[in-house]
Amino acid sequence: MVYVFKTNINSKYLVEWLKPLLNSMLFKQQWNFDLEDSDNILRVESSNKNQVENSIQFLSSLGYECVELKD
Repeated sequence: MVYVFKTNINSKYLVEWLKPLLNSMLFKQQWNFDLEDSDNILRVESSNKNQVENSIQFLSSLGYECVELKD
């Protein structure tokens, strides 16, 4: 399943800083940011919803906005 989130992560610098954290939290899952989209989209492809939710809670605890966009 692909999860899509609106974020306030708006620079390649932030993505690079978050990359090792997200890689460790989303182990073996694919994720990417679309910073050219006005909503700074984070897409996560995962079969483990709990892992995704924990990662989003972690980003939120760091002060980043991550709001899931529904179809």
